[in-house]
Amino acid sequence: MLNFIKHQQTTYIKVPTKLMFEIVKNVDEYYQFLPGCSSSKTFNHKSNNFEGELEVDYKLFKSSYISKVTIQQHPQFYQITSISENNTVFKMLKSVWELKGDEKQCQANYSIEFLFKNPLFQHASSLFLKEIVKSTSNAFEIRAYKKFQEFQNNQFQKENLEVKIMVDQEKSKNYDQLNRLLNKKLINEQQLDMVLKNKEILTLIKQMQNLYQDQNQADQKCVEFIKEYLLLQQFKI
Repeated sequence: MLNFIKHQQTTYIKVPTKLMFEIVKNVDEYYQFLPGCSSSKTFNHKSNNFEGELEVDYKLFKSSYISKVTIQQHPQFYQITSISENNTVFKMLKSVWELKGDEKQCQANYSIEFLFKNPLFQHASSLFLKEIVKSTSNAFEIRAYKKFQEFQNNQFQKENLEVKIMVDQEKSKNYDQLNRLLNKKLINEQQLDMVLKNKEILTLIKQMQNLYQDQNQADQKCVEFIKEYLLLQQFKI
């Protein structure tokens, strides 16, 4: 009589627990990173469960099977259970991911138990069990770090874009102020061009504009400052 083969492993991964949860439950993408998985898809989605089909080609074993996946979510704790019973391959296959932690680290508890219908497969899998579990666990860990890096890169790009937008808006405000001086013929185009190329003077002009409530007085003071500044910089005015 064949006995169930069981194994459990705990890994600490320095990524947000929520991110690890999203990776484990996203069965549709398993084929992209899981060793021996050539195809993965899901269907019959409900509020907290769905069915997933995997095609596996690992060493001497090649087949496909369907599992029912159940998801439980709690504050800072997630459980994803996958069960496949009485199909062409397994009498029963059950895997459970228990994830807990915070935004900095995830404790991933992975357990698996199975019973093949074919005694030869059952015997062969017992010989390679540790290797299979280790490669599976490593694949999820690498995927988590890769996705976390992508998230950080996207966040960095988003922050840079926000900063660029703020800078562009500030430049636009400065340009509006200077363009008003140009339209009033208080400065000429050459002076305008020189000022726009100088970040330091743009900052000072902005500060000066904020010192005066009267717009005409502020404009006049800015013009005087621009001419004095450019003269000191040995520009032709």
